Amino acid sequence: MNKFFKLIFSLFLFYGCSYEPILVNKNYNFSFNNIETIGEKKINNYIKNKLNNRSSGGARFDIFIVTKKNKEIISSDQKGDPLVFELTVVLNYNVKKDEKEVLSKSLKKKISYNNIKDKFELSKYEENILINISDNISDEILLTINKLVE
Repeated sequence: MNKFFKLIFSLFLFYGCSYEPILVNKNYNFSFNNIETIGEKKINNYIKNKLNNRSSGGARFDIFIVTKKNKEIISSDQKGDPLVFELTVVLNYNVKKDEKEVLSKSLKKKISYNNIKDKFELSKYEENILINISDNISDEILLTINKLVE
């Protein structure tokens, strides 16, 4: 009986703490007048959409983003076929407010992954990796700019 009450008490305790993720569906108190991008179109479009969707009102910023993607073969078998790839995304961005630069930063994300025999599956997997990296980068940009506003 004592174990039962401990279990019920711990469930109420955990339920009452109201855990809430930090980045999920949070709108920030700033927005972008202009978002200029150079480089990888898919990455830039994803980041641009996320920046526009997650920001609303408040301070107004201009942002200039330059992206570069590099895919290298890390390891290959005896025949010369690739076994392991490394995908690197480098992003440089400058944030301006009222034509004055307030932030300049560079981000670099790397991921290694194994080759897949089916090339269609490999391309879909690489696309998912790029989406995840772009999502992570856009969250970092939003958090960094949010620190400027606070």
